[in-house]
Amino acid sequence: MIKFDIKTYHAPTQALLVEPTMIEFEINFRIEINGKLFFENSYFPLIEFLYFAEKWLASNPQENSMLYYSVETEENPLICFARMQNGYHIFSPWQLFDCADIFEFHELEREVKKLRSDLMKMVIQ
Repeated sequence: MIKFDIKTYHAPTQALLVEPTMIEFEINFRIEINGKLFFENSYFPLIEFLYFAEKWLASNPQENSMLYYSVETEENPLICFARMQNGYHIFSPWQLFDCADIFEFHELEREVKKLRSDLMKMVIQ
């Protein structure tokens, strides 16, 4: 089981809210796999990640990998859902352990949509 989680929110100053960029909202972002922490970043550019994930969902995701290239690091792709014959393998150069699990498309889609919803709730509060 894969789970995306956001904990804290580092908002831009009021002046920057007029024209926010993709990297101005930074979140403590975690990916857990079977209850074990796989990835964590305390200043994660979540809107940038969601841009790549949503673009992937809108394309032909059952035939393509999702590659998230961050402007904040040279270690890219920072998060990858690599398409395999029977599902998706997750990889990151910042991963905390090697994961051999294969995930179904609907699991990843559910977590991306939940992440978007969680972000909207956090911003609106």
